[in-house]
Amino acid sequence: MTTEQRTAAALAAAVRIVLVDDHAIVRHGLRSILERESDLEVVGEASTAAEAVTVVERARPSIVLLDLKLSTGADTEGLELCAKLTGRHPELAVLVLTTFIDDSLVVDAIHHGARGYVVKDVDTTELLRSIRAVARNESAFDSHSAAAMVRSMRVQP
Repeated sequence: MTTEQRTAAALAAAVRIVLVDDHAIVRHGLRSILERESDLEVVGEASTAAEAVTVVERARPSIVLLDLKLSTGADTEGLELCAKLTGRHPELAVLVLTTFIDDSLVVDAIHHGARGYVVKDVDTTELLRSIRAVARNESAFDSHSAAAMVRSMRVQP
């Protein structure tokens, strides 16, 4: 197989990603990280819930990286968007990438259709591992989020 054929095959099999974050600088930073990976392709960006719905309809990604707090909306706007996107596109994997690590938010995100939850201070290697995991229909949690899930599952006496 020639280099051109390998490149074409990698692009055909690339994980298609839409970035949803209200901060342009965050989207640009994520794009620059993801574009260095031959198996990952950013196919769209959105800064609001309404834009996200439109971009996902148009771009047909396999993954949405979603910030739960979109600046102008309520704290639950990201959760509602997650439910809307996964309801309309059951095959879509949503990976929450946010600064908020409240136990109930982690659980709520999963109940709203997210396949994973990662806090923004995660290192690049862990973020890429999480993206690839949800692309394989697995779940992905950083250590903070996994601990929140465990705490939420404990039965109180």
